[in-house]
Amino acid sequence: MRITPSILSCDPAEFRPAVRAMVAAGVDGIHFDVMDGQFVPPITFGADLVRSLRPEGTLPFDVHLMTHTPELHFDAFHKAGCERIAFHVEATVHSHRLMQELKSRGLEASIALNPGTPAEAIYPVL
Repeated sequence: MRITPSILSCDPAEFRPAVRAMVAAGVDGIHFDVMDGQFVPPITFGADLVRSLRPEGTLPFDVHLMTHTPELHFDAFHKAGCERIAFHVEATVHSHRLMQELKSRGLEASIALNPGTPAEAIYPVL
């Protein structure tokens, strides 16, 4: 089991101290919920925040892309220091290709489902 808390509920002015506290607590990684305001209503943050927090430790950073066309964000988050990227099966018709693209970059690839989406939607990538 991995404990990878999300910074989504943190006060934006406290992201850096929150990450430091998580590192000190011995978590296994830091999770970033990225929302584009279209795939899901809120807009959160982008790769620049991840990049700015990368110096706070060597823990794995993972990003959950709740975005349309998630593949457009892979490069930026990879360069920002993320080791794991998850995207939604509902955001693309080519989930298997996106999984392969992430793996070819040396990233850990994950797929996410919206609550109303049947589990069968991810069968092609299992």
